[in-house]
Amino acid sequence: MLLTHPTSPTAATSLTGYKIFRSRDVPRSHWQLMATACLSIAAKYEEAEENCPSIPDLLRMTKLNVVGHTSLTFREGEVEVLRHLGWKLRAVPPLHVLGYFLSKGVVFLDDTWQGRALIDKIPKYIKKYADFFCNLTLQEYSFQQYLPTHLAAAILLASRTALQISPRWRPELRALTGYDESEITEAFKHVWSYYEEQFPGHGTRSISPRKKKFCIPNEQSASRLEQTLTSLGFTISHTEEFVDWYFDLPAPNWHFALNDCWFRYREKKVKVLNNWGWKGSWQVKRGSKKVGSRGNDGMTVYEEFQGEDAKKLIRDMVLQQSCLLEVVGASSETDAPTSSSTLNSNYDGHEVPYLSGAESLVPFARIETLRKCFEAANDNEFSDLKVDIDKTNFGHMVGEVEAVVDDGSNDKARVDAAKEKISRLVDLILIKSELDCSVDAIGKLEYYLINNRRDLYDACVKAGSLVN
Repeated sequence: MLLTHPTSPTAATSLTGYKIFRSRDVPRSHWQLMATACLSIAAKYEEAEENCPSIPDLLRMTKLNVVGHTSLTFREGEVEVLRHLGWKLRAVPPLHVLGYFLSKGVVFLDDTWQGRALIDKIPKYIKKYADFFCNLTLQEYSFQQYLPTHLAAAILLASRTALQISPRWRPELRALTGYDESEITEAFKHVWSYYEEQFPGHGTRSISPRKKKFCIPNEQSASRLEQTLTSLGFTISHTEEFVDWYFDLPAPNWHFALNDCWFRYREKKVKVLNNWGWKGSWQVKRGSKKVGSRGNDGMTVYEEFQGEDAKKLIRDMVLQQSCLLEVVGASSETDAPTSSSTLNSNYDGHEVPYLSGAESLVPFARIETLRKCFEAANDNEFSDLKVDIDKTNFGHMVGEVEAVVDDGSNDKARVDAAKEKISRLVDLILIKSELDCSVDAIGKLEYYLINNRRDLYDACVKAGSLVN
């Protein structure tokens, strides 16, 4: 089936939801037949004849033939829809209205885009966002409460907001749409909140670990450290073996790393029955502020996202940044014919993880880690902290003390208390283990970048996401 006109599925949804299911009681057994009949009618109304799907194709693709429907019963379903509509087929969904708005012009010479003057591609991306929000609102029945013109105006406001165009609303848009901003604010908030719900990361927060690293120069120091932890009431809770892949856009467009946002795919070694294997998951670590100098408390505060939430966030952020790069015409090293062979040679023998919907991401680091995890008993003053000792496949070792504060992490008192307790434990560890307090700890990823991707490391230092 080839539907070339973007309004065909929109019109079908309007016929189904607005006209049929809203105004009559359709037996559940007929839902799929009625919906498919509406799609067929909309296609015949909107599309060129050669693009309209045949009834046998529709029956096969929707599996209506499996439940006993034939071409004859399908035609009867189409006639039932037409009779119920009184043969009045005109439906005006928000996408039609937006097409009219866009044709009249919805950006203006004195608008600004992210604080800068507009560029020629902005109207193109206003249309992309408008189409995106139209399709998004089709997925949720609650948007049917708005008139098509009302929802179209709210979607236009959402599109300008997503592109950071200022001002968000103008007298010219009031004259075009017939709505003041105050009149569409409720609908706009509905659209935007549903957008955030479907694409987490625009205001939702996950757990935020507070961490502090310390240097472990050699195996002898690691042995002393384990003895110190035992004396402080810690025991090994478990060991872990995992591989971390780090991803960003192709060089030199390392947007995420330069903004202290790290996309990681972690493969953990797990035992199922008597067999060992690897289980992977996507993760996002996003710094809530720029890392200061080495003179600060040495701690980082991150939002963390796991699993499906992380995948949705990655897809959304990559889509937005890729659109921005296309707008400004940025280039990347992938334009060079040698880059793909160079990329593959860095990871010979390893299958690079892949995330559908974020195909533009490329790996910039792969790190194997053996981790020992230490925890204290519940009656210990440090029972809410954990200590990890990591050793990588390239010999680098680092220790880390961590406290995990949940979504109440905006409570400054709780954050400060966690930081103070972490600092106290790290000081005890360093003194009792005779580790050099003056040596700054270098994380695994930092060490890897210094020795393998100096170009990216220097760029991160310059941007402030890593500290030299």
